[in-house]
Amino acid sequence: MGRDTYRYRKLDEEREKRKQLNPIWRGVGCLVIGIFAVLGYLFADWFVRANAINNWIYIPRAVLYPEFAPFLAQGRLLKLVVGFLFMLLTYGILSMIYAAAFPPKPGEFDAPPPKKQKRPKRRKS
Repeated sequence: MGRDTYRYRKLDEEREKRKQLNPIWRGVGCLVIGIFAVLGYLFADWFVRANAINNWIYIPRAVLYPEFAPFLAQGRLLKLVVGFLFMLLTYGILSMIYAAAFPPKPGEFDAPPPKKQKRPKRRKS
């Protein structure tokens, strides 16, 4: 008998339903990544223009005008790479902030945190 009976099935289903995340948050996450991608491309566009004026870093001509993809001329390849890196960086920062604000809570099947062991006292010689 025990918890595997029909009587507890509904209770277990309700508990599992409470643990699941609302599907709307998947859409919000997808929207946030899309916004980060657009912001990353705009940042990359600004960076390429400002770098051309101020010469912060040297960018080879092969990166601005790649021979293997002539449709990516005028620095589009560089903008896409910088935009992608910007997107990864901002999403990583957002994930770290979320993890600090809402730390994971151990469940019923997780092991407890390790206990601190007392160090033996040192004898004076």
